[in-house]
Amino acid sequence: MSVPDISFVIPALDEEAAIGRVVSEARAAAARLGASCDLLVLDGASRDGTVRAAEAAGARVVVETAGF
Repeated sequence: MSVPDISFVIPALDEEAAIGRVVSEARAAAARLGASCDLLVLDGASRDGTVRAAEAAGARVVVETAGF
């Protein structure tokens, strides 16, 4: 496994409607720089579909069950 040029850590809490766009925009920013990237969403125990939407957008997700 190669090391990415950029790592994005994106905190989220109940962001189902926006997280896919945020992940896509982060990936596009890295691409504009010609950089590889790692996308990690740190979820604060969302009660909506944030985790599912972030994973669908291609991000790795870590859920912090204690919340933010």
